[in-house]
Amino acid sequence: MFFHIGGAIPPGAAALRKLSALAASAPGVDKDSVRISRETASLAVSFDPRRGNLAKVQASLEQRLAAMSLSLLAMRVMDSPGDLAAVRKP
Repeated sequence: MFFHIGGAIPPGAAALRKLSALAASAPGVDKDSVRISRETASLAVSFDPRRGNLAKVQASLEQRLAAMSLSLLAMRVMDSPGDLAAVRKP
């Protein structure tokens, strides 16, 4: 799942670590999959649909990030094997 992060991400590495920990603590999120980019204001996570559905994962992430006055906008969900096909160089 790829999200746009709305709001001002606080400066410094500590803020990114806090955001990463908040996202990793959401039920269903693969804790090792969390990626955050301040430059593109984006968050990427993978989740286990057996532990939570998409709506619950997104709601949980939004609730956690609201504590930092941030919001999320889903940009892309890759939920079928074809979405994960390897990209080949021409």
